[in-house]
Amino acid sequence: MSAAPRISVTVKVNGRHLPVAQTPAVQWPELLTTIEVADLCRVAPSTVGRWLHEGRLRGQRTLGGHWRIPADQIRALLEGER
Repeated sequence: MSAAPRISVTVKVNGRHLPVAQTPAVQWPELLTTIEVADLCRVAPSTVGRWLHEGRLRGQRTLGGHWRIPADQIRALLEGER
């Protein structure tokens, strides 16, 4: 039996190729869907869509055209109501 070929996955960081295990961790913001935001705010998903179009919430669209809203925005919105 021959050993399986060893695959080395690297990422280029600052001009150097580092193994994936040694790359610095990236902190991505937690993103919520419009349905998740609607559940948290106890409103309809269409209301969340309206808030996005009106500029009351900031979000970003995925390649498929769906909205993603940073969770920290929703936390701030909910904490401001209390």
